[in-house]
Amino acid sequence: MHETGKINRLILGLGSNLGDRVSILQTALTDIAENIGKISRQSGLYTSPAHGFESENDFINLVIEVETPLSAFEAHAETLKIEEQAGRKNKSISGIYEDRFLDIDILFFNDEIIESEHLHIPHKNLADRKFVLVPLVEILPGLIDPKSGKSSTELLKTTTDGSRIFLL
Repeated sequence: MHETGKINRLILGLGSNLGDRVSILQTALTDIAENIGKISRQSGLYTSPAHGFESENDFINLVIEVETPLSAFEAHAETLKIEEQAGRKNKSISGIYEDRFLDIDILFFNDEIIESEHLHIPHKNLADRKFVLVPLVEILPGLIDPKSGKSSTELLKTTTDGSRIFLL
């Protein structure tokens, strides 16, 4: 269980490319505020093509900062519940991605590095995902990735992802 009184800094990336994407994301933000913690920063909404798989459906993505009393593992469990409520069946299997109503990824948790079977913090594909880096830099340009030692701005400048990302 979580430590009483300790507030953790949780950075989440959210995305949707099925259904009423904006409404799904708004509902997810409400669920996060009710079940995980206070949303202290929120990026704009960005649209981008699917990354890592072919799809006719563009994604809408955003990044938020959440102040939470939960541990990383408790927050992860809550994000999975919120995804399920939005119609998500399963996460990617062996790195194979598909269209989804809602995807919530934990990008950072305080300045911790966590490597477990089901949880990798910082998110292991962060540096290769412009659709995460652009909104992350919008709200936290100086955030330091504890694994690489680079700021979010530096990660964006050096990403090999050439995707086109547009503010909605």
